[in-house]
Amino acid sequence: MTTADTDRTAAAALLRAAADLIEVRADIDLPRGDISFYIRGENVPATMAAIAAALPCDWRAEISRSGTYEWFYLRSDCPSASVSRGIRVSVSADAADACTAAGAKTVTVWQPAAALAGLIGNSPVGEAAR
Repeated sequence: MTTADTDRTAAAALLRAAADLIEVRADIDLPRGDISFYIRGENVPATMAAIAAALPCDWRAEISRSGTYEWFYLRSDCPSASVSRGIRVSVSADAADACTAAGAKTVTVWQPAAALAGLIGNSPVGEAAR
């Protein structure tokens, strides 16, 4: 058995034990937590869909941008989950691996007025001008 197999077995055992505890101990407050899956490799959309289909909740999709990186997230939308209690699940991947480009956002590029150009130069200003 490899280290990855041992880690996988230990994680599954811990999650099963926590689930059993939640079911049998009503005197213990509902725990809170986040379970995150980061998907990469072959057939990312099918893997993400399989995870989402296996879990009993609704999902919402989000795109997150950070610098040059864009991430696609599926996040559980479980009615009982909140910041203070419940479990939330995120399934994420590089947006380019999980999605198909559907268009580009148009950004206005502004040319500084002549009175300002002497201070900052003649280069256009705006997101697309970088």
